[in-house]
This record gives sequence, C-alpha cells and structure tokens, in this order.
Amino acid sequence: MTPTDPVTAPAIGFSLSIQLTPGKSLVLQSHVDGTATEEQLNAALDKIVKAGDRIDDHYTIPLIEKQIEIDERMLKGIASDLVKFDKSTEMEQEAWRATGKRGEYKPRADNAGKRQQMVTQIEELQERIKLQKAAYEKKRVLVYGNDGGADSNAGVPDS
Repeated sequence: MTPTDPVTAPAIGFSLSIQLTPGKSLVLQSHVDGTATEEQLNAALDKIVKAGDRIDDHYTIPLIEKQIEIDERMLKGIASDLVKFDKSTEMEQEAWRATGKRGEYKPRADNAGKRQQMVTQIEELQERIKLQKAAYEKKRVLVYGNDGGADSNAGVPDS
C-alpha cells in the first residue's frame, strides 16, 4: 500500500499494561488489520498476553525465591522451637516423677495449646512452601524453558 492508496478498513489496536515492580511498568501494544477475523484477533491477543505473562514472571521469580527462603528459615525455627518445647515438657515430667509424687503427671494447661499451635504453623508453612515451589517451577519453565535457565542464577534449594 502506498501513501496515496485509500484505507479500506482501519486497524484494530490494543495495549496491555503490566506493573512489574512498584516503580516499573511495561506497556505492550500491537494491532491487527481491520478486516481480521475473530480467530486472528484472538490469536494476536493471546500472543501479547503470553509475552506479558512471561515478562511479569521474569520479575516474579526472584520474589518467590526470596519468600521460599524466608518461609524455610521460619519453618526450621519453629521446628527447632517445637523440639525444645517437647524436651522442656519431658524434663518437667521427669522432675515431677523424681519428687516421688503419686498419680499421673499433668502438664501446664496451656502446654497442649502451645504445642498444637506450633504443629499447625509447621503444617501451614510446609503447605505454603510446597505451593510456592510449584508456582516457581511453573514460572521458571515459562520464562526459561525446560532447560531451567541454566545460564541464569535462578534456583530454589531442595529441602
């Protein structure tokens, strides 16, 4: 088409705006011919959305890695606290037996609640880490492909 040819149908343009980080956004724009079929329009939209998702995931992967590290440290800390708590309860029971008192040892009333709270926190963290790792892997494959981004510094430790 030359500049003097009449335009028969205007193009259909579209934009996709993505907030990558608090201070960084990206706008992807494209167009299809005004006579494009619905399938052609949908294919172009799918293509631009897929590209946007890939770019967004590129910025999301390091955030997921960081959150997994934080949650794994928290999980180790709570698990360590639970071991200490159980040892403390065991020592209290042994001290009670050493006094020669009769009957069954009865721990403090709040012990069962504290222990259950720690167990619940551990279970919730384990589930959250599992979901985060699945999301990480899905995004990693989308961004870097099946090779895992061997030349990138991406990687979640196995634990």
